[in-house]
Amino acid sequence: MIQIKHKYTEKVLKEINSETLSRADLSGAKLSRADLSGANLSGADLSGANLIGANLIGADLSGADLSEANLRGANLSEANLRGADLVFCRMDKEVFKQITEGWFEWKITD
Repeated sequence: MIQIKHKYTEKVLKEINSETLSRADLSGAKLSRADLSGANLSGADLSGANLIGANLIGADLSGADLSEANLRGANLSEANLRGADLVFCRMDKEVFKQITEGWFEWKITD
């Protein structure tokens, strides 16, 4: 059994009857502010998931379906997004910078 908890309150947001999150179906899940740092989410279905403010530092999201997911305010630093589907996902400038900073140098101004 895996419990996904709110990163500040420790409230359980989702319980999954599995040993791993890899290839898990989390489509449409409400995981805002979840602490998923270092989690193996490779191949997971996160399509349409609410990941606002989620901690995904160092998470393995390779091959994950993040289409139409809400990534606003999420921390994706050092996350593996190789082959992840990001089509139509929602993100702010900071998240976009985290995803693309390996491609070119960024400077965000308001």
